[in-house]
Amino acid sequence: MATPTARIPLTRRPLADQAAEALLSRIAAGEWEVGARLPSESALVAQLGVGRSTVREAVRQLAGRGVVETRQGAGAFLTALAPHEDWNTVLRRAHITAVLEARCAIEAEAASLAALRRTPEDVRSIRRALSARARLLPRPSATAQDERPGRQEGAAPPPAERAEDSAPAAGLCADPGAGPLGAAEAPPADSGEPILAPTAPADARALVEADMRFHRAVIAAAHNEVLLSVFDGLTDRLRTAMEEMLDLTGRLDWTTDETGHVRLAEAVICGRDAEAARCARAHLTALGSGLETDGAPSAPA
Repeated sequence: MATPTARIPLTRRPLADQAAEALLSRIAAGEWEVGARLPSESALVAQLGVGRSTVREAVRQLAGRGVVETRQGAGAFLTALAPHEDWNTVLRRAHITAVLEARCAIEAEAASLAALRRTPEDVRSIRRALSARARLLPRPSATAQDERPGRQEGAAPPPAERAEDSAPAAGLCADPGAGPLGAAEAPPADSGEPILAPTAPADARALVEADMRFHRAVIAAAHNEVLLSVFDGLTDRLRTAMEEMLDLTGRLDWTTDETGHVRLAEAVICGRDAEAARCARAHLTALGSGLETDGAPSAPA
């Protein structure tokens, strides 16, 4: 005798949901064009075989999904042929390079604005974030540091090794023409070369988190809440992809990457808006090139 299986409770879908899906099917079939007025409420009641309250709720659902727009006294008008996808759904499906391209557009403009609008508190936040990030980077040996080309004896240490909140003597940037903050030995900021190389930080996830905080500090200095909100919407997707890449490859040239961050910070702090935009774009373009070369995962787990 067969053992009875557990009862699975069945739920009946609300009529409004079914009516909304029926209308979506008719829209997808091309019954109405974008901009067209949907049939009146009484006509939909007759066509769908439901009550007025059900029709109203179905239209409200379509309006909430960006398919129709209701106008007082005029009716409901078609604004799209399909519901707008949820932002998180789009990001989960997007390849990491697409997210980086979006970040490039956002951060280049934000960096330029930040260079023009940064306040002393913004400068302190950027310096703190850059220092916190630098402390998590894998450091070469003393011998390797001494042998790096362009390193001069007695040269100023990078910002992570200096007092993080110390301000230059003359305003935000004592010498706008001076080299970047302790990174004079680095390749040109606009080289666009991939930044992947066999280097592994002790705590990759903490470093990714610190990296996100630095970039957010720069964008916050632009004082544009829309740019900041869009960046916040991208960070979870980017954070997951970066962590996965490090898990899979254990490779990233954080030293070269740090140079890009230092130059970006310096351009913003010194008020060089065009240079700040170039630095932001060059850094993210190089990162995207490296990820494509290394075969970064297309979607997070």
